[in-house]
Amino acid sequence: INQEIIDWSDYIFCMTEDQVASLEKSFPHVNNKFHLLTQYCGGSGDIVDPSGKPTRAFEDCARQLDGLIASVLEKITSN
Repeated sequence: INQEIIDWSDYIFCMTEDQVASLEKSFPHVNNKFHLLTQYCGGSGDIVDPSGKPTRAFEDCARQLDGLIASVLEKITSN
């Protein structure tokens, strides 16, 4: 991610709290753009990275992301 992407974006969603913290440290002037995806949707916790795990972990992650992204789109478009 770079400043151009940050400037272009209204929202930047992250899968982990560590990702949010890293971006906030690197770009402190726009901390309001960074969101933990689960928290933004009313939940909590990180989305588990399925890398190196069986296919089922990727499928579970995809289902979780699909639901969260649908929630984000509904929330953003209703504002």
